[in-house]
Amino acid sequence: MSARARALLVAGSTALSIASVVSQWSLLVFGGLVLTATLSWAAVAWAELRAPMLSIRIVFVLAAIGIVACAVAPPRMSRDVWSYEMYGRISAVHHRDPYLDPPSKFSADPFLARVNPRWRNTNVVYGPIFVVVARGIAGAAGDHPLVARLAFQGFGALALVIAVGLVARRSRRESARDPDACSQTTLAVVLLALSPVTLVAAINSAHVDVWLVPVLIGAVVAVGKQRWLLAGTLLAGAALVKITALVLVVGAVACCCLLGRWRTGCKLAGSSLAITGMGYLLSSQHALNGLRQNATLVSRASVWAIPRWLLSSIGGQHADRELVSAASIGVVVATVGIVALGTRRRSSKRSPAFDGASKELQAVGVADAMIVSSAAILAVSAYVLPWYSVGLFGVLAAVGTKRGLDDGAVARYRLWVPYAIVQSSLVLSAHLLAPGADAPVGQAHHYKWLELVCAFAAFVAFVWTLRSLQRVVNRENSAVYPPSS
Repeated sequence: MSARARALLVAGSTALSIASVVSQWSLLVFGGLVLTATLSWAAVAWAELRAPMLSIRIVFVLAAIGIVACAVAPPRMSRDVWSYEMYGRISAVHHRDPYLDPPSKFSADPFLARVNPRWRNTNVVYGPIFVVVARGIAGAAGDHPLVARLAFQGFGALALVIAVGLVARRSRRESARDPDACSQTTLAVVLLALSPVTLVAAINSAHVDVWLVPVLIGAVVAVGKQRWLLAGTLLAGAALVKITALVLVVGAVACCCLLGRWRTGCKLAGSSLAITGMGYLLSSQHALNGLRQNATLVSRASVWAIPRWLLSSIGGQHADRELVSAASIGVVVATVGIVALGTRRRSSKRSPAFDGASKELQAVGVADAMIVSSAAILAVSAYVLPWYSVGLFGVLAAVGTKRGLDDGAVARYRLWVPYAIVQSSLVLSAHLLAPGADAPVGQAHHYKWLELVCAFAAFVAFVWTLRSLQRVVNRENSAVYPPSS
């Protein structure tokens, strides 16, 4: 595919993403526009991964236009922004604890009618930093819904702009030593800022997940500089917005232990867990109420929706709590197991070059572990939504622009990028093709098989990526430990 064709495709994808949110067309047209934009974006991202050709200036201009346009248009995919505003008003206006008092307790509040009925009886599920930001926005917006909506959308857009700026700054520093860094930045920005998942599902719908992206990128940069306490602090900051970010800590610490760097693992675990625990304890003694209330939720794009559907089809109980418990354990086991697979170079035939692992090898390994952790959340969690993919995009963007990656690290990175493209596209398709009760127009779905097919295909992509990762590691083992004659 030529550079001109790629530029036209990515421009068309951005234009379709913008058109889908600024128009007031039916859900069918909206879904068609977003899916077409997703296919165009995926084709360009795949082509850029194989042979970079796009101009970085074109990518930055399109990213700026897409972010601004989607940040001012009314949300089309979700009404979560009004839940955020309501949680902020519970704290700022009603002076109550959103972890203890759900929105439904404030029936006289003018914003309650805008909240999705499904979530009106649910306490806030996000961390203390989210509550502080929501309280500030709600207090400043007052009773003006337009100001509140634009503030939340603008905050997410600002986070994405900061993330793109961090990637560009990292690339500019590395490009003096590595000419390929600029081309890797193009792919990073295409993944991070031009995806319809980011523009339509995250920015336009003002979802909290995009707040995590600059923090995760900063953590990856800190890992590359071996600043472990800073990396742990940044991961704790992400967990204080959304607690699932602690899975990245699990992967990073597991990698350090497997590499024999116990002290580094203790620094990462200690700083992140101490700050996270202190933040939740100081915010409210009921900070986990919302998570407990939603402990039985299984989303339609999760692989766990398949056994849930099978149980219901044979007349059994959904056993949602058991499925969610299995999914939670599965995320941790998958993270640690895949990290162990990626560090299998330290086998029974230990090489002096790998004993105690060099600092550079350790930094690359921990960054790989953060990619694995982000992917495991998307592949094995019980509750997965399209906008969750932006976290993986951010980590991939930070890792891909790092200078001096060895051949094995580059090969592993080039495996996870296609998975991110496929997974985000499939989950978005499941959300658009089989809308549920929280769809933009409130239409109940009748195409259960579509979401199950998408969920199964996303899981197959994850398994295929693991199989390919195993082949890469085996080649590395053969290079480091050649077979004896």
